[in-house]
Amino acid sequence: MQQLPIPKIEEIKDAANIIQISKELLKENDGYYQDLDDLVHGDAYQGYSHDELVAELNARVMLDFNLTRQEVVTLMHTFESAAHKKEVQEETQRILDCYDRLSEDR
Repeated sequence: MQQLPIPKIEEIKDAANIIQISKELLKENDGYYQDLDDLVHGDAYQGYSHDELVAELNARVMLDFNLTRQEVVTLMHTFESAAHKKEVQEETQRILDCYDRLSEDR
């Protein structure tokens, strides 16, 4: 492989938000990434919970890749198992809440 399968920043509508969300998720690792606030300016997602950040990130990526709401539900359903069904359903609902809110803004 000569190139990572990561799209260029200019190809992603929500790149600035995705960067801010990723920054906050990285900062959750105590003792690491202490200089991120100096390197990546902005605090739009500061104070969000881990679950809120993950749902927002997933919803934004799913929208940027033009997944429909039903495709999101179907995709998330594939992660359900007997041991994790409730957790996946809760995560799916958080993602859909963000997805719906962001869809209205577009």
